[in-house]
Amino acid sequence: MKAKLHILDTIGVALATLAMEAPEVEYIIRVLSGVSGEYMSSVWGRWFKSYTPFAAMINSVQAHFLDYDDTHLGAITHVSSVMVPTAFAVGEVLGSSGSRVLEAVIAGYEVLRGLAY
Repeated sequence: MKAKLHILDTIGVALATLAMEAPEVEYIIRVLSGVSGEYMSSVWGRWFKSYTPFAAMINSVQAHFLDYDDTHLGAITHVSSVMVPTAFAVGEVLGSSGSRVLEAVIAGYEVLRGLAY
C-alpha cells in the first residue's frame, strides 16, 4: 500500500510542475523530446512520447523539480522520482500490467534499501 501512495505522490508532484511552466523543465523537454528510437514512452501531462530512456528522465525531472517528492532517509535520496518514472516508461514499452509496474517499483525500493544500510 505504501508503494502505491509513493507512486500517486510522484505522479501528482510531476503534474503539479506543469502549472509552473518552469523554464528548466521546458528546456529538458525541448532537448530530449525530439529524439525518437525503437522504444517510445509517454511524457506525463504532455501529448507526446519520447525515446523511453528520455521519457523516464523528463518524468523524473518533472517529479523532482518542486522538491516535494519523497525522501528515503537512510539513503538521503529521492527514490520515487527516479524509480517510478523508470518503471512506468519501461512497463509501457513492455506492455506490463499495473501490478507488474508496481512490483518493479517495489523491487527498486528494496534494492535501494539494501544499498542504504
